[in-house]
Amino acid sequence: MIGPLKSKFIFLIALSPVSLTYASGVFIDTQTAAGVGYAFAGSSALAQNASVVAYNPAAMMGLSSGHYLSGSASYVDAKTDFKGENNTSISPIVPTGNAEASIERKFVIPSAQYVYRSEQPFAVGMSVSPLYGNKGEWDEDFVGRYKGLKTEVTGVNVNTSLAYEINPQLMIGLGLNYLDFDATLTRKAAPLINTNPPVYLGDAQGELKGDGHGWAGNIGFFLRPTENLDIGLTYRSETSLKLDGSLTVTTPVAKLTTPAEVEIKMPQSASLAGAYRLTPKLTGLAEFTWYDWSVLPAFSAVNPNNNAVVYEEQLNFKDGLRSSIGALYQITPSTQLRFGMAYDQSVVESSSDRTVRFPDTDRIWLSLGAGFQVSKNLSMDVGYSHIFANEATIESPTVVAGKPTMQTLTGSFDTDADIFSLQLNYKF
Repeated sequence: MIGPLKSKFIFLIALSPVSLTYASGVFIDTQTAAGVGYAFAGSSALAQNASVVAYNPAAMMGLSSGHYLSGSASYVDAKTDFKGENNTSISPIVPTGNAEASIERKFVIPSAQYVYRSEQPFAVGMSVSPLYGNKGEWDEDFVGRYKGLKTEVTGVNVNTSLAYEINPQLMIGLGLNYLDFDATLTRKAAPLINTNPPVYLGDAQGELKGDGHGWAGNIGFFLRPTENLDIGLTYRSETSLKLDGSLTVTTPVAKLTTPAEVEIKMPQSASLAGAYRLTPKLTGLAEFTWYDWSVLPAFSAVNPNNNAVVYEEQLNFKDGLRSSIGALYQITPSTQLRFGMAYDQSVVESSSDRTVRFPDTDRIWLSLGAGFQVSKNLSMDVGYSHIFANEATIESPTVVAGKPTMQTLTGSFDTDADIFSLQLNYKF
């Protein structure tokens, strides 16, 4: 049979790209409800409230002098349907499982920012918001249960920033980021007793828990070459994370826990954004963002007691690109309409690299929102985005304890998502 020691190691496969992939996988860009309404186009060049510090520290200088507070909540409702094609079991005596399954992800993302814009040429700010997150679980009889079941990932980012106005056309900002990251991942395995014939006792389950933290820096520029054009340019460095935790394996006859450790890097990124006032009432927005996901060709997990590599997986990620356009239309002095659309490029190279935890694929955003000036000091933003994902195929061999099985998980995923956001802003 697969012994307890070997069984606990194979569950390190559970640390799949869900904790690594951008946008469709785990990256969250909902740090402002206003941005949800225009697909975040121009976010690095648009200074309307305190939430700008989350995108471009230099753009704090685009605010008038005073103290700014922003707080938002975004509700994410996403669903993925899987339809298998000609799947077999990992072994003749192990049940194949359900070839059609669904996974739902419903969660709320809070965010808060503060900015002090001095009458002098400087500003300071702070942002606290989840930057990475995912939550969902496949049914236990899912045909792909040996690749992944439950996924809970959270990465909370705390940013402090300082901005300085070099001249009225050029501002610069610097930021320091602390990222607190934790994850809980589960998957199934099928230990067999090697009698003749072999005996299947039922599925075992492994649960991997880990948490850690890391630091990153960011720099931004805010340019006003003309009175109608604002340009934002930002860069964020990669974040090195060391996740310490445990791996608990529960079999039909025993339960065992062992320490586990994984080192990963979250990618660097760069953005170029623009906001152009076409008329006194209409502003056009655009943004282009690059994510260096190719920094993750593979990852490995080790037992910290002896530093032995107990699992290694090739990811072969490519860089991620996001482009977006949008518009703001000032209906009245107190009411603004917002529109936007975006295209997110998948970081998954091929169907053999795709994960059941969240099948990353190309996506299109369609967004609508509004802003209301409630009083002299209080404003409110609402936003809605629907995300259309291309059909994602998977053709990935199932490997147990480093050895191939009879199963190649084959099928397709159909995903869509809705985001509803509300934000309050106060100036004093």
